[in-house]
Amino acid sequence: MRGRKRRSQWVQRNCLVCGAEFTAKLQPARANRPGHGTCCSKPCQQTNMVRRKIAKQRATFAERFWARVDQSGGPGACWPWTGTKTKLGYGEVSLGNINWSAPRTAIELTSGPTNPSLIICHHCDNPPCCNPAHLYVGTPKQNSEDQQARGKLTLEERIKRRAA
Repeated sequence: MRGRKRRSQWVQRNCLVCGAEFTAKLQPARANRPGHGTCCSKPCQQTNMVRRKIAKQRATFAERFWARVDQSGGPGACWPWTGTKTKLGYGEVSLGNINWSAPRTAIELTSGPTNPSLIICHHCDNPPCCNPAHLYVGTPKQNSEDQQARGKLTLEERIKRRAA
């Protein structure tokens, strides 16, 4: 004799799709398969399969955002935004029908919501940078003072230079 054949078990379950109670036959060879014995009927099983496929494909907003940030330089380097950019070179991300600043999104994903009346400033002076270590929340006045202290051009001066 090679060994005893395992017998199937019958268990009471609730359907994942419609919630109906049903009796499922758990076969030992299939007991570890995902989705086995979780639905009461073929239509519910098909619905469940579609839901699982959609859940695999759907990434969260944060996952989609960070996938467009090049973090290959390490934690101390600039992390440039690789998605769409404004004319001034700042990253831009869409959520629904609204475009958001990529640096502001990076700050809000790591630190929580910010005051919309404040702006996101860069320590690194690199507009596409989304590294939260290089960004800080400040007023336009603080940003101008910071730029002047480092000998950088103001936004108006940069626009004039690009137009010329």
